Amino acid sequence: MLRVMTLIEFISDQGRRRALAEALDTSPDYLWQMASGWRGRRVPLGRCPAIEAATGGAVLCEEMRPDVIWERDARGRVLGYRVRLPGQREAA
Repeated sequence: MLRVMTLIEFISDQGRRRALAEALDTSPDYLWQMASGWRGRRVPLGRCPAIEAATGGAVLCEEMRPDVIWERDARGRVLGYRVRLPGQREAA
């Protein structure tokens, strides 16, 4: 497994960017837009688990969208998410 990194770090390598775009059936430019926050773009919630899986866990949903509470099973797989309300902290 790769070390945990941000999406922008992961796609800074052109080969990885192209491979990830192909795996997600999107363009390398769109990946960059999401990762960089270009024009307010954020990674869509539905894409986060697919990106995490396609990067082998190197880019986590929690890193891409810290505004969301990600629910995982005992093996660490994403089961779903809940929108974090203002001032809400994740339960310990």
